[in-house]
Amino acid sequence: MKKEFNWPVIAIMTMILIVLGVLIYGVIDFITYEPNNVQEATQKTLEYIGFDGKKHQAIVVHTAQHNWVLVEKK
Repeated sequence: MKKEFNWPVIAIMTMILIVLGVLIYGVIDFITYEPNNVQEATQKTLEYIGFDGKKHQAIVVHTAQHNWVLVEKK
């Protein structure tokens, strides 16, 4: 006798396992996060022309959250 799988139940169980894994990873990451720990970042110097028509420079840092943060403006 051939056994048939209940595919909707298997799909729901797979989704529940993935969600639980993501939640566990998030909790572990939250517990072990140290905000005073120095993180590695990428730094760039951008040149742009301001509203006054002159060239300006801005130093920006690429953070771990995939955002660019302005560090210094010259």
